Amino acid sequence: MEATIRNRYSIIITIFFHFGIFALLLLLGFKTPLPLPSEQGITVNFGNSDDGFGITEPEQLQQQSSAMQNNQEGVLTQNIEDAVSIKNNNITNNNNQTQNQNQQQQQQVNQNALFPTNQNNGSNSEGETHGNGNQGVANGDPNVKNHNGTPNGTGNSYSLAGRNINGSLPKPNYPGNEQGKVVVEIFVDRSGVITKANAGIKGSTLLSKKYLDAAYNAALKAKFDANPDAAEIQRGTITYNFILQ
Repeated sequence: MEATIRNRYSIIITIFFHFGIFALLLLLGFKTPLPLPSEQGITVNFGNSDDGFGITEPEQLQQQSSAMQNNQEGVLTQNIEDAVSIKNNNITNNNNQTQNQNQQQQQQVNQNALFPTNQNNGSNSEGETHGNGNQGVANGDPNVKNHNGTPNGTGNSYSLAGRNINGSLPKPNYPGNEQGKVVVEIFVDRSGVITKANAGIKGSTLLSKKYLDAAYNAALKAKFDANPDAAEIQRGTITYNFILQ
């Protein structure tokens, strides 16, 4: 009898418990706000790369945008079926002129990239150090990027910032019948003596041992002017061009 009474109480409590949960779900359930929030977005700058720097739009992109607008303006559409005999000679001529102008612009850009001219764009200073002036030597070539060293008839040259060679650059022995270039890395102390050299660094086109040895031995004979204010060991290069006579 007591077990039956406990079962009844349990059933009643269970019913009220579930009814309470159902009521809470009805009262506290999630509601969708009306009206729905509108979608938002931002305008993105026109470009062709994920990376970039600066505030001015590149000229090339501006030219491409202008070309696209010109092509869109040159398109004529019509929905009248009877207008089959409309002459489009003017449109064809305009399109041909636009294509010719684009080809001329591309050729001009390519020529400027392959054959750059020696224009200073109003600059009054040129070189690799500092200050106003035109770094180089009196008998040098204005189109050469090497600002240190002395050009000579053999095609050999050196590069050591702020230092000059004593006398002339030693010539290497010609060990064979190949032509090419050997670049020697040199380390010069304050007295102008080369204490260490490495032949065949980046830029060399002759890498056989006999040419590397010839360039190495010649480089060690070079002597530069003394400079007590220079670095304790200064790095530079000597370039030997082996040319068949």
